[in-house]
Amino acid sequence: MYTYSYSYFTSYSYSTYYSYSTYYCYSTYYSYSISYFSSSTSCSSSSTYYFYCTSYCSVLHLLLLLLHMFHLLILLHILHLLLLLHILLRLLHILLLLFHILHLLILLHILHLLLLLHILHLLILLHILHLLLLLHILLLLFHHHQYRNQINKMT
Repeated sequence: MYTYSYSYFTSYSYSTYYSYSTYYCYSTYYSYSISYFSSSTSCSSSSTYYFYCTSYCSVLHLLLLLLHMFHLLILLHILHLLLLLHILLRLLHILLLLFHILHLLILLHILHLLLLLHILHLLILLHILHLLLLLHILLLLFHHHQYRNQINKMT
């Protein structure tokens, strides 16, 4: 009778030996913590049954190898999904960095516009002060001219 429990197989040993006029088919799969053991299945000494026992162990070995390959395919698929997740997270990180850079550029542009507006405001104020100064000079000249005219009329 065969009993087994599945795990990640690392090595395999297979042997048939002769004992007490009976052939034994014995296969063992070693793993990290759980092992597969076939109980010593007795086969009769006739060659037909001996080959049947050997074939049975070979088929069992093939089935376990297929199970092992299926397990490896599942692990490969999981690794592939983890790699895709890693790539997506990297892309998300890059997009967030680009969004942050865009945000900083917009803020810089707004600050630049505010600075230009402030400079324009100062230029307008300077221009108004310049016009007021010119008006003041003109008024002084006008008053000076009137004052001279009055002095000239008096003399």
